[in-house]
Amino acid sequence: MSRKILSILFKKYLSIFIVLCMSSTSIYGLAAGQSSKVTINGKNLSIISILSSIKKQTGKKIKINVDSDLINKKDVTINFVNADLDEVIKYLNNILSSFYLKHTNNTILLNSLENTTVRIDSIPQMVSGWVKDNQGNAIPGATIKIKNSIKGTTTDDNGKFTLANVSTGSKLIISSVGYQTKELIATERNIVTELYPFVNNLNETQIIAYGTRTKRLNTGNVSTLKASQIQDMPVSNPLLAIQGRLPGVEITPANGLPGAGIKVRVQGTNSILNGSDPLIIIDNVPFPSQSIAFGPYANDAVSTILGTSGGSSTQLGNPLSFLSSGDIESIDVLKGADATSIYGSRAANGAILITTRRGKGGSKTSVTVNIQAGFTEVGRKLKLLNSSEYLNMRREALKNEGIAVGPRDYDLNGFYDTSIVHDWQKELVGNKAFNSIASLNIGGGTDLISYQLSGTYMRNNTVYPEYFHPLHNDQASLATNISGSSPNKRFKFNFSSYYTYGSNKLPTLDYMSPALSLLPVGVNLLTPDGKLNWLPNSSGTETWNNPIVNSVKTYERTTNVILESLSLSFEILPGLKLSSNFGYNKNIIEDIGTTPLAALSPSQISLGQQSQLKIQTGTSTSINIEPMLTYYKTFKKSTIEALIGGTINRSSQIFRGYVGQGFSTDLLIKDIQSANSIIGVLTNESIYKYFAGFGRVNYNFDGKYIIQLTGRRDGSSRFGPDNRYHSFGSIGGAWIFSEEQAIKEKLPWLFFGKLRGSYGTSGNDQIGDYTYLTLYAPIPTSRPYQGVIGLSPSALTNSSLQWEEVKKLEVGLDVGFLENRISVNANYAQNRSSNQLLPLTLPSISGFSSVYVNFPAKVQNKSWELTLNTINIKKPNLSWSTTATLTIPKNKLLSFPGLEESPFSNTYEVGQPVVGFQKIFKTAGINDTTGVFQFYDSKGNITSNPDYIKDAIHPGVAISKLNGALVNTISYNNFSFSILFTFNKGTVLTPAITPMPGTFGKNFPHYYLNRWQKPGDKAEYQKYSIYSNYTPYYYYLALGDNAYINQYYLRCGNISLYYEIPSKLRKNLSMQACNIYAQIMNPFVITNNKKVLDPETSNSLPPLKAFNIGIKATF
Repeated sequence: MSRKILSILFKKYLSIFIVLCMSSTSIYGLAAGQSSKVTINGKNLSIISILSSIKKQTGKKIKINVDSDLINKKDVTINFVNADLDEVIKYLNNILSSFYLKHTNNTILLNSLENTTVRIDSIPQMVSGWVKDNQGNAIPGATIKIKNSIKGTTTDDNGKFTLANVSTGSKLIISSVGYQTKELIATERNIVTELYPFVNNLNETQIIAYGTRTKRLNTGNVSTLKASQIQDMPVSNPLLAIQGRLPGVEITPANGLPGAGIKVRVQGTNSILNGSDPLIIIDNVPFPSQSIAFGPYANDAVSTILGTSGGSSTQLGNPLSFLSSGDIESIDVLKGADATSIYGSRAANGAILITTRRGKGGSKTSVTVNIQAGFTEVGRKLKLLNSSEYLNMRREALKNEGIAVGPRDYDLNGFYDTSIVHDWQKELVGNKAFNSIASLNIGGGTDLISYQLSGTYMRNNTVYPEYFHPLHNDQASLATNISGSSPNKRFKFNFSSYYTYGSNKLPTLDYMSPALSLLPVGVNLLTPDGKLNWLPNSSGTETWNNPIVNSVKTYERTTNVILESLSLSFEILPGLKLSSNFGYNKNIIEDIGTTPLAALSPSQISLGQQSQLKIQTGTSTSINIEPMLTYYKTFKKSTIEALIGGTINRSSQIFRGYVGQGFSTDLLIKDIQSANSIIGVLTNESIYKYFAGFGRVNYNFDGKYIIQLTGRRDGSSRFGPDNRYHSFGSIGGAWIFSEEQAIKEKLPWLFFGKLRGSYGTSGNDQIGDYTYLTLYAPIPTSRPYQGVIGLSPSALTNSSLQWEEVKKLEVGLDVGFLENRISVNANYAQNRSSNQLLPLTLPSISGFSSVYVNFPAKVQNKSWELTLNTINIKKPNLSWSTTATLTIPKNKLLSFPGLEESPFSNTYEVGQPVVGFQKIFKTAGINDTTGVFQFYDSKGNITSNPDYIKDAIHPGVAISKLNGALVNTISYNNFSFSILFTFNKGTVLTPAITPMPGTFGKNFPHYYLNRWQKPGDKAEYQKYSIYSNYTPYYYYLALGDNAYINQYYLRCGNISLYYEIPSKLRKNLSMQACNIYAQIMNPFVITNNKKVLDPETSNSLPPLKAFNIGIKATF
């Protein structure tokens, strides 16, 4: 989409937005009384009270052609919020057995069905028909009975039924689990009727592996985030919308930049080293959880900017940054054995299923435009030493060392102008970054085919200063979906295509680091003529490291992602369906980093360093085919569903890296052919093949007792021929005890109750490709033997490698009260992972540093997960709902035979977590006389010079102990408001700031003023110094127990306000719907940890405060 078109669209809808903001309040007051939207909620209401409410809200006339007391009978349950009047009338006509409503322009007529001429004395006849839901989908297993009779039948897989000996005029009772029971009069031989679901979320559809389930009937542990919840979060990566909102899911961003790494853990870390990422599937297509691994030319500074997603240091950023949150229909997270075992080894750490938006059949074409704009900024500042405090620290350090001001103490010897004072947090990370998103969506369809086409353009700027180059992240995406069926519904298809192009231009350094550490006096970033200021001394050598040299250097990452998905199905026989999923995805990432001549310091130039260009290109490709056969059968009170299928997957990764140096001019630096020399060329290619067969059987008896069996056999090319295949399986069950008659009688206040549990196994093959083989690499040399480059072994073979295995146990309880206005979901999970794949250190004489082997170590994860949903207020014009989640995780190394003799004896400890653990010293405060940190050695003696191997024997753990979220949503008339809080409590390690306080050019947080100055002082930090006593300083702050603190924080994650334009104004503007909205992300955080910039990202760039306004209109 061109910038010109975007500019025109933006100006057009911005004008509409301004007009609406100025006029909507007054117009709403005039239009509200004539609105055709109604809100009606209640149980046991009479039809006359419902009509009175409609009259009051719409101004319609009510005409009653009924002479019956039944209009006062309180037997109607209804729940509509701001719904179209015709939709409400359609619902009432479907559930009323004695009346029907007719809506004309200004009048609603209530007529009696008894006035219809019926031959009640007719001969009994055959009645057939179909039972569907309000979306037009067939309801299999629905019950049809003749009232006051034992005669009845059930619908087949297509929702069809046939019932003999039905007298015309007889009343039929139609019911199904999860739907409201309906009565109708058999006036015709062919009946098509609709059932409406109960007014609660138990009938919400959840995506599961290779299918769907309602919350009511699901035996597994699945958490769902719908599009309506995602749209409230203007995030650059849809994973960030999950943060805190789904129990058992931990989302940890590397920093607040768009495209940055995001670590995802589902129910903890199961593997010690080799991959704890969940399986990610987008529209039935597996998608990488990690970015492409770059080689040894990956720029370390680039890694600082993007961070990782929990993988290796060469896997930068997060691969899901390409996906626009506006294109997502739902995110379902599968957690327990029952939910994940059918995915086998790929879902040992859970699965995240992302479904993109699809067209709606049976609807006319609609066009939706969504435009939003706003800005982001750093929400907090860390209090640092000011200029006088910094200079006093420097003088005191020299005094403590007993030395005078020297020629290199530029800040004290008069070389620097100390009248120059800077607030680096304001100058380096204090910008307002303006952002914008524009999307266009076209969708519609008929009963047989539906389509959707959407395009999105997004630009995110950064809070960093743009001294020499613009810094921003651009992303454009195009999504297409077409689905349909044959007229008889036996053949169905669904095709989705998603393409994204992204360009991320960032500096090669997170400026938050120098903003917190740069000396606050004496230096300017630029010379008067706008060049880098190196403040050279008399010999011409720079006297400081100018941080904005990273703005002269350039870094750009471009991303191209193609994702294609095709699903085909054909009903061979009633209940027997053959289907297949075909998937293809390709991800191309190119990183270009330059170090031009203008970025070289005087000393670098004097040493002959040259300008440099690094080009790295990575391509990952995956093809996935999954044929399946499904059988569904309902008989009497039983329903059985069986599935058998297979998976064929081939994935490949190709990496190429080039380094050129010595460009004659900076104008040619991006042309590698202009380099004087190419000092590095690296190519790496790997192929991963995966094959599996799977099956699942689900049996449901009477809508109360459910059991599910799952099995899978996996084959992976990452293991040798003898261990390539492994089998996994699970058993799960559920008892909906609220359907028991005895419980209904004794506990009438219980609306819903389900007890579920599962046990099963899964596996893990998240190790590198070809790990079991001996690998060879070319020998780098400028003088190859006889013109041939030699090869040398780079990895040792181990054909005995086996799968890691995870055993999962889970128990859950789901209950609802007061018509499910209060619902509670509680879950306990225990995962045990064994046969850990770890590198074994080898003696140097072997020629190899290590080889992968299976260690008999076991890792255990336990978690309690709790979700509470309440509908606090439920009135016609006002509603208020609350959702609260809580997760209490616990991770530990359960056993590790031979740990003390292994290479990991100083890294892990049985009974302690495998993540966030290190062995630390027990600290003994500060020596009153010397002012230096002290420690207890292994014998209990106090020393300032401990030995880490011998004396660091105490456990240090930085881990979350509980986390969760609280969401409140309030709707009043046309306004909707929501606010999200996330919270976390745990133990964290305060960052050790190095070098020592008193070092030239290094500033420190304000709390470092609490230091030892003279004998007898009781202080938090040892005395200022330049170089002496560094070891105790570092040990105390990085490896001492005093460095661990109990931290809590409460973050306001999101505030959203929506206003729906009244119908009269929408009609005048030819709009079907229109919303004006405002959003605030991360407005504040409350924490007890005052020693870091942000409790979540420590002293990296924190989650940014964002302000957005927008308009969304449908035509």
